[in-house]
Amino acid sequence: MKIATLIGLIFFCVDFFAQDVVQPDSIQSDSQKVIVVKKPVKDPCIVTAGSDTAYLMECTDQDPEFEGGTTAMYQYIGKKLKYPNEARALGIQGRVYISFFVNPDGTIGNVSLLKGINATAKDSTKQKEYTVAVEEMHSRAITVIKEMPNWKPGFKGGVAVRTRYVIPIMYRIQ
Repeated sequence: MKIATLIGLIFFCVDFFAQDVVQPDSIQSDSQKVIVVKKPVKDPCIVTAGSDTAYLMECTDQDPEFEGGTTAMYQYIGKKLKYPNEARALGIQGRVYISFFVNPDGTIGNVSLLKGINATAKDSTKQKEYTVAVEEMHSRAITVIKEMPNWKPGFKGGVAVRTRYVIPIMYRIQ
């Protein structure tokens, strides 16, 4: 009987002192106490690429802008982007999505392919040619964006901030 009382006392003490440790966000049931650990809240407006972070355009007060606006940007891309001869000969067309950051000083950084063209050869013996041509299309689109002149940066709270921008580039044979 003394052992049962001693064990009961030990459980009581453990239970009593554990109540001091339990946070307000805990759940208590008859048989056990569960401490709920909340994950840190991730800001939905922030995106990371490697060690760089940036705001999404939806969260800025003023979006970054190519000098002269969207029309001028697409005119610039149209002049600089050369359709690869191999891709043209194979009839490959499609849309490429390029992601990049507009830095607070207006420079372009972290340029990467977000979504590319998926071209399949009707003749499987030519698939390697298709793959090489599509990779060249992706590479040229990335290069054109990397070589863009500085932009007007995005602003949040009156301060220039690094902003993520995604642009679609269409390859179309005319």
